[in-house]
Amino acid sequence: MIILTLKSVVKDQHADDFVNFFSEVSENLVKENSCLEYQLNRDYSSNNTFYIIGKWTNKKALDNHLTTQEMRAYFSNSKQWCISKNMTIYKANLL
Repeated sequence: MIILTLKSVVKDQHADDFVNFFSEVSENLVKENSCLEYQLNRDYSSNNTFYIIGKWTNKKALDNHLTTQEMRAYFSNSKQWCISKNMTIYKANLL
């Protein structure tokens, strides 16, 4: 299993845009082949910091996800929405 975490610090005026975008596209994202889980989380102490956690069966499935129309739209919009973003990919269940 592959896990992706994406931390996005969003400009205050775009926090609702960010949440609304992922609310609209999340149904399509979880329907992707090999997508096991997809969640959007807001930092408890910082209202404009978000964490996306996604789980896929393998790296190829994640790579396919990163080229979807929804993710291309996110990467395009994030240029105006985000102050910073950091994506990390993990191999899971090593034990």
